[in-house]
Amino acid sequence: MTRAEAWRRAHCDAAGFALLAMLLVVGAGSLWIVLAAQQFVPVLADRALRTEAGLAQVAAAVRDGFVANGTYPASLDVVAAQNGWLPQGAWRRDPWGSGQEWVLATSATGLQVQSRGPDGRIGTLDDVRVDVPREPLVRVCQRDMLRLLRSAYVARLQADVLAVAAAVGGVAPTGLATAVRTYARARRQWLGADAPTRVQLTASMTAAAATVTACQVFASWSQPVAVTGAGGLFARLGLPDALAHDCLGQALRLDPILGVVAVGSDGVWGTDDDM
Repeated sequence: MTRAEAWRRAHCDAAGFALLAMLLVVGAGSLWIVLAAQQFVPVLADRALRTEAGLAQVAAAVRDGFVANGTYPASLDVVAAQNGWLPQGAWRRDPWGSGQEWVLATSATGLQVQSRGPDGRIGTLDDVRVDVPREPLVRVCQRDMLRLLRSAYVARLQADVLAVAAAVGGVAPTGLATAVRTYARARRQWLGADAPTRVQLTASMTAAAATVTACQVFASWSQPVAVTGAGGLFARLGLPDALAHDCLGQALRLDPILGVVAVGSDGVWGTDDDM
């Protein structure tokens, strides 16, 4: 072998060794990246699951608080107090927030419970949000309140009917509670119904109103002139005037058939969500 050939072979061997070393380094680096990614992906998945569960828990508590009190909680401290949770418990920590907390933010339709998302900053595109819309909560809150008040109204009127029947030996009219429920349901549907449906609902309301009126006449029930105050409906029912406001804080209105009615979530009387 000539000197030139020996030099070329040695050079090729050195180049081959360098290439092999480089491939080993690249391969090791790639393996490290894969292993690191395998370790990191479960962390991300765990945070995502904890975010979903935490937001759902707080959103449910916010809904319950609204139904019970008619307002959204003003802060996480209020959420804790309403639910008996530890004020600084783990429930209020945002998994993406480096020890920071969920954010309660008002929206056009109600309230949002927000997480900072993977970048750890609020107000960016990767934020995670759960909406707690106001309108369905108002409906639930108003309906529960009105059921209690109308139950008291029906119970008092029914007691007067039975007292008169016992005194005069007459036959008391029946169907009062069903008539009040039917009238309330038809009245609520009527506000948002089309013309043909309104004809049917009007007939249903007329029949129900006739039953209620018959009970009132039989019991010599004089219509109250107001909801509150002396001679008002609440005084007759033995209820404090402080209860004469709906879940939105607005005053209840007197109704000759239902006792009282409440405005809907839009806060405007005469619209299709009135109750």
